[in-house]
Amino acid sequence: MKRIIWTILLLALAAALIWRIAGGRRASMKKEQGGPGKQASPVTVVIAVPGTASGVLSVSGTLRAPEQVQLRAEMTGRVVWLNMPEGTRVVEGTLLARINDAELRAARKKTAALLLLAEQRTARLKTLRTAGGVSADELEAAEQETATLNAELEQTDARLDLCALKAPFTGVLGLRRISKGSFVTPQDVFSTLTQTDGLQLDFSVPAQYAASLKTGSRLAFTGESGTDTFSAVVIAAEGALDEQTRTLMVRARMLGQAAALKPGMFCKVLVPLTQQAGSISLPSEALVPVLRGYQVYLVKQGKAVATPVEISERTEQSVFVKRGLQAGDSVITRGLLGLRPGAQVRVVLNR
Repeated sequence: MKRIIWTILLLALAAALIWRIAGGRRASMKKEQGGPGKQASPVTVVIAVPGTASGVLSVSGTLRAPEQVQLRAEMTGRVVWLNMPEGTRVVEGTLLARINDAELRAARKKTAALLLLAEQRTARLKTLRTAGGVSADELEAAEQETATLNAELEQTDARLDLCALKAPFTGVLGLRRISKGSFVTPQDVFSTLTQTDGLQLDFSVPAQYAASLKTGSRLAFTGESGTDTFSAVVIAAEGALDEQTRTLMVRARMLGQAAALKPGMFCKVLVPLTQQAGSISLPSEALVPVLRGYQVYLVKQGKAVATPVEISERTEQSVFVKRGLQAGDSVITRGLLGLRPGAQVRVVLNR
């Protein structure tokens, strides 16, 4: 009798255990199928609104001077005169330094005196030739001597000009590296001269954005501080893309002046992109890269639906979708991590 009772109890326990396991499996399957047991994932969405959208591309750039040169003497010799106040503005043609030219000046005086005598002799011979007092050969020899001395005088003046170091353009002098009395050669640098008016901005843009920039296009940029914004206008671009980076080098000229900006400074350039009529602008975090392009997740009937899209432009903040979305679609922008197609979602913020 006891054996029968124990057998019944064991069978009852086994049945209860089997029922519990089966119930757990049913609950698990129900949860996996999206039943009441599964909690909806909270997401943030944005409503797709087509229209004329334009964006801004942010790239790095460098300020450069329109003109900058290292000042060097063209003659070898001793510096006898120097006028290079460091950090000051000088006007084009200002005499900055002079190499010892005493010998050349003495040679010029000698040539000038000989030229004067030759010109007087030529004038007398012309008078005598009119009266038939001298031959044509004598007059031609005198005229040849005068011409030769004139050429020597011009050559001496040219050499004297090479001894004078002048500012080739208006600009600001840098630090002086030569002192008065120094013996210099054409390899020695006296200082630098930098033109600070009309600073230029060099930057590169990816190939797909090259069409957005044309000569005369206006753009904005910020300096290294990032607080003040300045304007510039595109003046030129390279004729071809860089083969290594597939980018186009562009040069713009700053509008106005700012004492805080110096050549060589890093800048953040804000390039306005070509307007895309009919595009839908979305935050860039809404875009999900996939094997064959991009997709976004829409909210439909409380579930996440993966939708392939085709984009026209993309920046750090925005992406422009030209195909794949319709007006009024709820596009998920946050909560995408771990999200799967068909998963139940709950909109917590609609903006």
